[in-house]
Amino acid sequence: YTKIQGANKMAFDVIIAGAGPAGQSCASRLASEGFNVLLIERKPKTGYPVCCGEAVSEKSLKLFLEARRKKTSAQNNVQNGYKR
Repeated sequence: YTKIQGANKMAFDVIIAGAGPAGQSCASRLASEGFNVLLIERKPKTGYPVCCGEAVSEKSLKLFLEARRKKTSAQNNVQNGYKR
């Protein structure tokens, strides 16, 4: 726990926990719109190691696309009255 100097005297419109890509983007956008934003991060350095919820592994993407292809193919067969 690190005390932010003067934080107990300040008021924030928005407090964002997590300075990853989404947190930084959100904080920047809100600040540019005039909001008083506090962005907090538990790590001393952001961006390393690279680990964010927005990323999807190549293997996961391939599995998803294959499952979607199979589902679409099955739906088309049912719509056309064919059953395999």
